[in-house]
Amino acid sequence: MKRKNSPVLLVPLVTYLLAGCAAPVIGLQPRYPQVRQGFFTSGMAFVEVDSWQPTLKWESFPPPPRPEADQEKQANRISRVTYDLRIWRAGKQDQPVGLIYERHGLPAPFHRVESPLEPAAKYLWTVRARFEIDDKPRVTDWGRTGFGNLQALDTIPNRNFYRFATPAN
Repeated sequence: MKRKNSPVLLVPLVTYLLAGCAAPVIGLQPRYPQVRQGFFTSGMAFVEVDSWQPTLKWESFPPPPRPEADQEKQANRISRVTYDLRIWRAGKQDQPVGLIYERHGLPAPFHRVESPLEPAAKYLWTVRARFEIDDKPRVTDWGRTGFGNLQALDTIPNRNFYRFATPAN
């Protein structure tokens, strides 16, 4: 008996491979645009956003408690959560070349870029949470991906920051 390949299974597999796979993240997890590893490269993909003024979204802080950890007690001590956001233009070899946008004290885990970005351009972005524990100020690490031997890099700016590209039109 000759076996046929099922197109029902093939289509999702091809879509997944072409879109790239999710990348490990350090810090707050981006929700939009999502972080994707390039399929034909060892680096991260520049995911195209829907406009020149995208609404960037990330997970809220503190993240939901994990069942295996007793984080609920500490989460109840956290107050006054805000977010800081930074965007750089990507230059040669995808290095951040200039801070072009920055906001502090954002009250929610999303932000619509207030001024239009350049069309068909590549950008790197990052976000962190500011908060208080027992009335003492704290901040999280700037969000970035953890790729290969670059995962230990803790420089600002960092080529491991999240990535997006604006549409041409």
